[in-house]
Amino acid sequence: MQTSQGTLSSEATKQKNLIPILICLALAILTVITFWSLKDCGFINLDDPLYVYENAYVQSGLNWNSIGQAFSSELAKVGHWHPLTWLSLMLDYQIFGLNPTVIT
Repeated sequence: MQTSQGTLSSEATKQKNLIPILICLALAILTVITFWSLKDCGFINLDDPLYVYENAYVQSGLNWNSIGQAFSSELAKVGHWHPLTWLSLMLDYQIFGLNPTVIT
C-alpha cells in the first residue's frame, strides 16, 4: 500500500512540474504567432534614421572609437543617454549589417 501511495505522489509531482513547462511553451508559441508578420517589416521613419541607418557611429560597428562615443554625451544629443542601446546597435550592425529584421 505504501508503494502505491509513493507512486501516486511521484506521478503527482511529475504533473506539477510539467504544468509550468507547458505554460511557458504555450506563451512562447503565442508570442511567435503574434509577432510572426513583423519579420518582413523594414525600418520606420520614427527614430530609425537617427539611431541606425543615418548614424555613422552605429554603422562603424563595434570598435574602440564607437565604444567611447556610446558613453559620451555626443550621442545623447541624438536621443537619450543610453550607452548599452548604442553598443547593442553597433554590435548588431557589425554582425548582421543594415538588416531591419535583426536590428531592433
